[in-house]
Amino acid sequence: MVKFLFLMFLVESSNQFMRSQTLSSRTPKTCAVLHSENEKQLELPSFRDKTQVGSRWNGTFGFFTVMEGCLLTLWQDHRGQGDPQSFMSGAYPSVTGSFSAFLCSCVGEESGIEGLTSTFADFRKRHLAPKNAKGDNNFCTAQIRNRNLTDHGSCKQRNTFVFSDEDVVINVCRTGGSHYPDKRHNNLYKSNDLFNLTECSWTNEPEEPPNCSYTADMKTRFIILACRKKLPVHFQKSVPN
Repeated sequence: MVKFLFLMFLVESSNQFMRSQTLSSRTPKTCAVLHSENEKQLELPSFRDKTQVGSRWNGTFGFFTVMEGCLLTLWQDHRGQGDPQSFMSGAYPSVTGSFSAFLCSCVGEESGIEGLTSTFADFRKRHLAPKNAKGDNNFCTAQIRNRNLTDHGSCKQRNTFVFSDEDVVINVCRTGGSHYPDKRHNNLYKSNDLFNLTECSWTNEPEEPPNCSYTADMKTRFIILACRKKLPVHFQKSVPN
């Protein structure tokens, strides 16, 4: 269970990502809601900066909800350091541990992450697959069809699926990867560990979506991702070493 102690939300100026300010009388948009077992709830507002959790609220939360189009990130360290946990829009069961800082932002606000949620959602739609899935020809054809992946209305030439838990792939943009040098892009990160992949290639049959057919090439390789705000937004390529 997650115990949140809540007095007020303070934005610290002790480092570059926290600004010194207090809540104004203007109520920010609700970004996430924490629900307790005794039917109490705590609304987390959307802020542009990492924010500390204070000490007025003392409740054990059974689950929490992240509003549509929002992204909630939690830190155990009150300064917002260390490995965070990120949660997209949806309802979640309780999470073990205590959290002292959060960042919650929604698409379309002056939050610095406008479009981030949908961009990560696009990455997930295009490239993430269940860890134990069988990435054969049938998988490629069915997944590309079911996910409606096309190249401007035509059969998509190729697509790579990564077989892994979502949090493991996200961690490539954090402690699970290292910066990958590139002349044109400075936001690429290479995974520290190997991933199971399937590279799907169009058979070039005279077809139109959704009737495109694909062949699969299963590999185990390191992945290189473009990251923004510590979330993957683009699959760049895979490399053997």
